[in-house]
Amino acid sequence: MSLLNVMRIFILGSLLMVCDIVFADYNIAVLGQDTINGSPVVLIDDVSTNFLDDGFNFLGVIGFFLGLASLYFAKVTFEAQKQTELHTSNAPKSAQMGKLKDLPRHFYRNLVCSCAMTLKYYDDSNKRWGVRMNYPSESNVLKLKTLPDEIIYDIDEEEKSYTIRHEFKLLLRNYNTEVDIAAEHFSRKNISEDAINQDIDNIIFKQLFLLYRSYDILLTLSNVAYPQIVADSLHTMIKEHFNKLHDNTLLDMKNDFFHYVNNILLDVNDTKGKENEKEKFKKHIDPKGSLYRSYGMILKSINEYYKNQDTKRINKTEFNGICFNIKEGKIEVDKKKFINSLHNEGGNKSDVLSKFVNDFCNISELDGLLKAYQKERGNLNEEEIKNNQAIFDKTSAYFKYLGEGSKWDFKDLLLHIVVFDCVLETKKIGMVNFSSLL
Repeated sequence: MSLLNVMRIFILGSLLMVCDIVFADYNIAVLGQDTINGSPVVLIDDVSTNFLDDGFNFLGVIGFFLGLASLYFAKVTFEAQKQTELHTSNAPKSAQMGKLKDLPRHFYRNLVCSCAMTLKYYDDSNKRWGVRMNYPSESNVLKLKTLPDEIIYDIDEEEKSYTIRHEFKLLLRNYNTEVDIAAEHFSRKNISEDAINQDIDNIIFKQLFLLYRSYDILLTLSNVAYPQIVADSLHTMIKEHFNKLHDNTLLDMKNDFFHYVNNILLDVNDTKGKENEKEKFKKHIDPKGSLYRSYGMILKSINEYYKNQDTKRINKTEFNGICFNIKEGKIEVDKKKFINSLHNEGGNKSDVLSKFVNDFCNISELDGLLKAYQKERGNLNEEEIKNNQAIFDKTSAYFKYLGEGSKWDFKDLLLHIVVFDCVLETKKIGMVNFSSLL
């Protein structure tokens, strides 16, 4: 029975009872004729009733209370149905967790796109007489925005989870505002260097920072330990890097930015070289060192986690090839275990990817690069061999790093994969001439 019908019954019952009360003691008066004296007299028809004894009145009272009771139960039912509909419209917790687990891939792609835009913006070819000629297209910059409602769903969860998820939504909104401002500032030809550097710092820093803040949400929604959550996210980022390399036709590319790979990536075994890497990365891509600052927050959180644990009770520090070196306070990637983890995911696609990564990590010359892309030197013409050799020569520092040692320091690996990927991404970044704004 709908709430409207119940209200109708309640109102009808109430009216019946009121009518019974009004007529209960009402006497009807009529004029009559005295048959003896011939004078008019008033005749009184006693129609008074006993309120409780009269059946009609009694039914009215019953109707009133039944209507009242029906109204109460209808209200309870309505509220319960409303809550049921609310819960039915909410997403399941598994959907929320699935979205959060995809964030490492999402933010890594954003990181690569951000770096590609700044690389093209700072490139010397974008200057004439010391003045920048082009800026990254607004369409590319605004694609960095991440809609809060597409990341954080309405789910049935306890207050603690709600609070953390709400805070994360606010962080995403603030980040979107920073992206809007960066897009507007890029289009200003005469904007100060400090202002642009701050915008670039914001959009690069926020990628790993937001990923770092998302760990707390997963921690409240699942029974997975914090190191596992961090390891899974880093594993996803590395996997995304190799997935893109596998899908892209690297050897068929003509890219004016390939030289930046060797320009930035020096010998990682040379301490001085490492410092030069950071400086060159800052000069060409990340002027305020935001990438290392944001990664430092993730590393610090892991170090603090293990510092607060009883070392005797720590029984696992390696997850799918991601190793937490407690003694040295760093994160490492075991190459062999990482490749095996890809194979263990099962399926033909995983097998193909694991083989590709294994081949990629053993490239020392052009033939190795051709093998990874299933090409034979004998099937290529002279011009194709020349172009492929040029690509390998300009990116050899990247391949050298992949092939050395059995483990990668994730901090160094992050630099290498970001530089390599952002150079490839420059092909997709549109630049707008400032003169078009006049």
